[in-house]
Formats: sequence, structure tokens, C-alpha cells
Amino acid sequence: MEVDENNEKGSIWLTGSQKFELMKNVSESLAGRISIIELSSLSYAEKKGFTSRLFLPNNISYKFTINPKELFDEIFLGGMPEYINSNIDRNVFF
Repeated sequence: MEVDENNEKGSIWLTGSQKFELMKNVSESLAGRISIIELSSLSYAEKKGFTSRLFLPNNISYKFTINPKELFDEIFLGGMPEYINSNIDRNVFF
């Protein structure tokens, strides 16, 4: 109702991790009144503080090796900024 009464664009922001396309039983149409911005988790380069460009196979400017245990740990820990920048227990966070 607030969106219908207030014509100020960008006045209401909804955030969450649910894919909008998967929501069922939305009671009112938001057609023409919604913009969806998807944010990805941090990349390996961002987590490690590398200066990087868009990842393309011919765009690799550095070479390094990573052992399988470290690779698994990086994948297991994920790249959610709030988690990466905190001391929260992984199991509690996720």
C-alpha cells in the first residue's frame, strides 16, 4: 500500500537471499515497480586482496598454486562478506 500511495522511486528497499522468480503466491503484481540487483559473494581474489580483472582464461596475469586442503577450505568457507569480516562460527552463520 505504501508503494501505491508514495510515488517516490527508490523509497522502499527489500533485501534478502530469496530468488524473486521462485517466490510463490505474491499477492500483488510488482510489474514496472521493481528492480532486482543480484550480489555475488566475494571472489578468491577479493578475499586474498589481489588486484584482479574480469576472469577470462586469456586474462590471467599471475600464477600460483594452491594445495587441495586450502582449496577445499576456501570453498567450504564461502565468500559472504559479513562472514569473512567477522569471527562468527561458520556453523552458526550458515
